[in-house]
Amino acid sequence: MKDATKRSILRWIHIVFSIPILGYIYSPFEEIPKYAARVRLVVVPVMLLSGFWRNHNYPWFQRDKNWNNLRSDPGYQRILADIKSHWERYNKQFGGGG
Repeated sequence: MKDATKRSILRWIHIVFSIPILGYIYSPFEEIPKYAARVRLVVVPVMLLSGFWRNHNYPWFQRDKNWNNLRSDPGYQRILADIKSHWERYNKQFGGGG
């Protein structure tokens, strides 16, 4: 699968899963309990993960102290190398970046 296709799929997952949050925010107070569990347990985690998977901000991942416990993990190193390659390719293609 091409990178563009993967990005498009993740983008649409992110967009579609944001719709229930609008219902949660703008629905009458009495309706919120109908949405609460689904939004907290499914929608928000899916949105966060799809957002992180789309984020190729290598400098942030490299220096953020929240990831310090995972730095020696081989899986984290693979993910970081993948993020770095995307980040370098985007910088080369579009210029700029940090």
